[in-house]
Amino acid sequence: MTGDAHDILRWKARRSVECGMRRRDIEWAAARAWHYDGVELSHATGGFFSVVGRRVRSNVPGLDGHELPLIDQPEVGILGFVVRSGAPGPEVLVQAKAEPGNVDLVQLAPTVQATVSNYSRVHGGGSTPYLDLFLPRCGVGTVADTEQSEHGTRFLGKYNRNSTIYADGDGPEPVSGVWRWIAVRDLLAALHEPYAVNTDARSTLVASDWEVLAGGEPFARHAGAGFGGALHRSYLAVGDADLPAELARMRSSVELELEHVRLDRLAGWRHDGRTLHPENGGPFSIPMLRVEGPDREVACWDQPLVRGSAATRTDLLCQEQDGVLRFQLRGSVEPGLVEKVQFGPSATDREVAGEVVARCRQSEEGGRFDRTLVDYR
Repeated sequence: MTGDAHDILRWKARRSVECGMRRRDIEWAAARAWHYDGVELSHATGGFFSVVGRRVRSNVPGLDGHELPLIDQPEVGILGFVVRSGAPGPEVLVQAKAEPGNVDLVQLAPTVQATVSNYSRVHGGGSTPYLDLFLPRCGVGTVADTEQSEHGTRFLGKYNRNSTIYADGDGPEPVSGVWRWIAVRDLLAALHEPYAVNTDARSTLVASDWEVLAGGEPFARHAGAGFGGALHRSYLAVGDADLPAELARMRSSVELELEHVRLDRLAGWRHDGRTLHPENGGPFSIPMLRVEGPDREVACWDQPLVRGSAATRTDLLCQEQDGVLRFQLRGSVEPGLVEKVQFGPSATDREVAGEVVARCRQSEEGGRFDRTLVDYR
């Protein structure tokens, strides 16, 4: 890691102290803008999101009859990076964003990370800097603009716009010490550091144009031997998998419907006044938090978060076949996905044999998840 990359991590650490964010669990009934009537947990404005109960009907073993709470947030949020040309190569305008559920509070985030309710100022707070660069969509300078889903095991039909905009000249100035231009190569190096780059930044980077981010051919500097060379050859190889057709086949074979269930009648779940949690243990619970964040659009607010009970492990398998490095994707059936099936990583919490070539522990997006840890390999 370069000295500049280390400086970025020091900046992030300083921001964690300077942001002044504090948080504590409270009773659901004490939440000032949230209403729980046994049916669902919703925001008084009708915006942001709600927590709802669903029962799954499916022909997939293990899913049929399963009941769970899901985050219902039909708004399509904006996750966007602004890129410019710099002396060290492409640079991105990064936000050191504080979120109540983040490990270390502050993690590196896209230039803009906002829901419709946020940037429409439903909360009565401040405006979202740089929002105009991403509206209307597919404007001048757009490098990439796609809709991507959130976790289908926690969200109900949730999507974000993952966008990258190329700025002319020096691009926009940082409006405060929360934003900073950094080299793409240093941000990519920070991906290897635990709890440094948030989920939204990682998803936006991977959905962008890699040649723009690399300032040329991706992985070219690794050409030759070793794993970097294998990545370079894999990038250049002509693909022979008809992934859209395979995905369509899987989707046509899956039956999946959701039935509404009151939260207070979810089988296997119990609300004790402070959290909604599985009666016999499970992967997550939903507490209510009161948050103070002086440098956020609103200085104090209440909100529920999804709290993981233990760290999970997610593996992406790869193997050289006929001289080409290939990656194994899995058709993942998730109740909250509108399309029922999407490609996901090879394995989750399952023992696999092989050499670990990259590994990092991260926390899920801290605006909806409370210190929910994932060991990525």
